[in-house]
Amino acid sequence: MKELSVQELEIDLSKFDLPSSTKRVTLKSDFVYQDRAYEALRDALTLDNKNYNVFVVGPTGSGRHTFVRDFLKRAASEMETPEDWVYVYNFLDPLSPKAISFEAGRAQEFKSTISDLKKEVLDSIKKAFSSSDYEKHRGNLEEKYSTKKKELWDSLSQKTLELGFAVQIGPTGIITVPVANGKPLAQEDYEKLEPEKKKEYEDNIIKVKRLVDGTLHKSRNIDRELKSKMDKLDREIAKFAINPIFDELVAKFKKNTNAVEHIKRIKNDVLNNISILRDDQTDKDKFMARYDVNVIVDNSQTKGAPVIEEFNPTYANLFGKIEYYSTMGSLQTDFRFIRSGVFHRANKGFLILNAEDVLRAPFAWDGIKRLLNSGNLKIENIQDHLGYGITVSINPEPIPSDLKIILIGNSMIYNILYEYEADFRKFFKIKAPFDWELKVDKKGIEYYVQLLKSIVESKKLLNLNKSGIEEILKYGMRLVERKDKLSAQPNKIMALLIESDRKARLLKKRAIDSESVKEALKAIENRHSLEEDHMLEYVKRGEVMIDTSGERVGQINGLTVLQVSEHPFGLPVKITAKTHLGDQGVVDIQREANMSGKIFTKAVLILSSYFSSKYAQKERFSLAATLSFEQTYSMVDGDSASLAETLALISALSKVPIKQHLAVTGSINQNGDVQPVGGVPYKIEGFFKVCRDKKLTGEHGVIIPALNVNDLVLSSEVMKAIKEGKFHIWTVNTVDEAIEIAMGKPAGKMNKLMNYPKGTVNYLVCKELERVSKLEKKTEKKVKKGRKSKRDGVK
Repeated sequence: MKELSVQELEIDLSKFDLPSSTKRVTLKSDFVYQDRAYEALRDALTLDNKNYNVFVVGPTGSGRHTFVRDFLKRAASEMETPEDWVYVYNFLDPLSPKAISFEAGRAQEFKSTISDLKKEVLDSIKKAFSSSDYEKHRGNLEEKYSTKKKELWDSLSQKTLELGFAVQIGPTGIITVPVANGKPLAQEDYEKLEPEKKKEYEDNIIKVKRLVDGTLHKSRNIDRELKSKMDKLDREIAKFAINPIFDELVAKFKKNTNAVEHIKRIKNDVLNNISILRDDQTDKDKFMARYDVNVIVDNSQTKGAPVIEEFNPTYANLFGKIEYYSTMGSLQTDFRFIRSGVFHRANKGFLILNAEDVLRAPFAWDGIKRLLNSGNLKIENIQDHLGYGITVSINPEPIPSDLKIILIGNSMIYNILYEYEADFRKFFKIKAPFDWELKVDKKGIEYYVQLLKSIVESKKLLNLNKSGIEEILKYGMRLVERKDKLSAQPNKIMALLIESDRKARLLKKRAIDSESVKEALKAIENRHSLEEDHMLEYVKRGEVMIDTSGERVGQINGLTVLQVSEHPFGLPVKITAKTHLGDQGVVDIQREANMSGKIFTKAVLILSSYFSSKYAQKERFSLAATLSFEQTYSMVDGDSASLAETLALISALSKVPIKQHLAVTGSINQNGDVQPVGGVPYKIEGFFKVCRDKKLTGEHGVIIPALNVNDLVLSSEVMKAIKEGKFHIWTVNTVDEAIEIAMGKPAGKMNKLMNYPKGTVNYLVCKELERVSKLEKKTEKKVKKGRKSKRDGVK
């Protein structure tokens, strides 16, 4: 038990070699402050198995994303740049586009080369087929086969004449006409012929028909042969024209066997479709679109392995999609409309995702599991994956996947996934934990100085002088409520620095100093403290009844912490205890009204146990008491008021009043030891503000657990009041120590006979409990006697 001095409350940074200004600080590219996370990420890089992906665990604002990005970029810069990927037309199956990989930067070269190729091919074909050599060869073929056909038909005419018929080729087909003496017979002349002659003509007409059919067949064969020869000629001419172009292209990409194979397929397709490419009525651009190249991954500007962070991890953004275009009212697509996802662009590198965003995006997590299970990147629209596609789609060839996925989230998400998702445990074996606080040692201080320097440079702020650096360090301690710890929340430090820079410039300062930081903190607090100010007004007006003077039996000022958005603040609460005859034990009104949490209920049960062990060593006692947090209308939880409740109950039993200029916080165990609690700086400042508004007398103060001393990072206003002797802080280790401060009387120590010294608080409590027990026994005897009299009367 002791009152803390100013020296014990002040934060001493003199033992650290702080720079006079951040201007003199040199940033270190390899400085590491999150050792556990650093080691985990480093291990993940050496484990190439697809199961060793990383989940970074840490609170929001702890710099997780920045740390991971910087670490991976350094590691990726020393890695090999991955290949490019393209999709091309599949000549064997147009609905299944082929994927081809290229050395980094060569995909765009291949695309532009193929684009130039199309124009060169058309120009070369046009030139080749307009040459005199081609016309000569074509003319010779046509003349040769025209002669063949003429000879064939002349032979037919000769043979049919011998059979008495002439052959005439008309617009509707071949006509046979009977002849006599070299002249066609008219119908009336034919009718005048003798029957034997008619019979001869009728017999020969059958032979003539056979001759005509045979000649027609031979004529068609000659036409087919001519077409074949012409096609062969066209192919040879085209081949001769385009061979140099394709040979040059093959030589250019000869190391890429898949690319060379595709080039050869383009060449064959060109040769197979010469007639289309020569036809002036053909839309050649539309036809030759099949030769285009769709680059989906371009690493031409990438140095080392890619590091990509996706902030909107929808299914399409992650895994790509297939787009459609409308033609004549129907939707169509082809390989040119395949779009990659971030998994494609991060392949052979690293992909950073926010775990909560992934879990919110429909089907994103399922897609990630399929990817890790299969090892392939497959592009398909989500409706096709679900079987709801209603249009004809394409099925692109999957691409092999090899990358590290880094999920970033808080411990709650990690624990849920680990507990309920078996695949998570399988694929995310590396946990990279982020500490939310750092030690106030040489390394921790150096990290803060490095952080301040990096923020100053990146945001182009004024430099901090030594007093400004010290004030920021105190703020870092304040965030974690520890004098030996610093908050590892760079985002909050950055926000404070930006506002401090604005304050410094308004004050015409050349550097950010202690005053600038304090002014910034005041501005930040002012924006968030509206609710606190209203609560303090209620106390000041007496609407919330808090006594800060005098003494009261069974009444004490407890301390609570309220959290409104980012602004925690303390506020005292009146705790009262009342005792009466009965053996119900300690009844907490909040618990009975279902306005308390489980921890609060546990604290009340511990309090009851403490009382039994403290005051019922010699004989059983009867106790009926009620405890209440006055003017509280919301849920109450936590055990930080159990010390105050215990003191209120002891006061109610002993009739020793409690000093109302004090407030108490602390938890107790069954042995009566006072345990540390959270939010102590805010609780102290909350009670201080109430006392300040009601005028400080020099007696006001708080009682806190001794183990909370290192948590006391207090505001400058409270520190000033303590220096001037207007406010006090006492620390206690046991309930008895708290009794002596709050009630001003000795608590009393139990002797070997299990008695307390006469006149002490514990003695008075025991006496009151004995008195109540005797009254209870007398009441029980009277009740029993009355029951017996009634039974005797009945008999």
